Parts: sequence; structure tokens; C-alpha cells
Amino acid sequence: MPDLSHCISHVATPQGSKPILKTMVTTAVKRAEASGIRPLLATEDPAERMRTLLKEREPYYVKADVEVKADLKSAAQLAEDIVALAKDRAGW
Repeated sequence: MPDLSHCISHVATPQGSKPILKTMVTTAVKRAEASGIRPLLATEDPAERMRTLLKEREPYYVKADVEVKADLKSAAQLAEDIVALAKDRAGW
């Protein structure tokens, strides 16, 4: 498994808040397919592949200290939520 620790630390705010966007597998697959070519999901069963990827990455995801539920929100709503979290928790 590749080292993804830089991904979590890269999004950390100055005070150390690390957000993660959480969705159901079906939502993640649907969004990935809509955004264009995703080589990691180019399989006969993209949902199963997504489950595998999420499981492999879980050790990194659990390092996040803020979870934002993203299933029912638009990209604009998610951006607003993350900015609000940064203002509230990280002093933006």
C-alpha cells in the first residue's frame, strides 16, 4: 500500500485540525465516475474496488479529527462546511 500520510498532514490546519470527507461507497463511486476517468476504478466492479481502497486507506483516515458527512451535500456546501470548521477550530 502506498504511503498516504502526506495526504492527511497536507490538509492539516496550523493548529492541527485534520478534516476528512465521509461518504457511502455508492456515493463515492458515483462521484468518481461523474468526474471522469479513474484508473483505480476501471474494473468490472467499481464499488467493490472502492470498498477495498477505503479499507486499505483506513489507517490514514482515522488520523483525521473532524469528519464531514458528504453524501447529501454539494461541492459548494462541503466547501462552506470546511471553511466554517477551519474558522471555528483553526482560527482562520
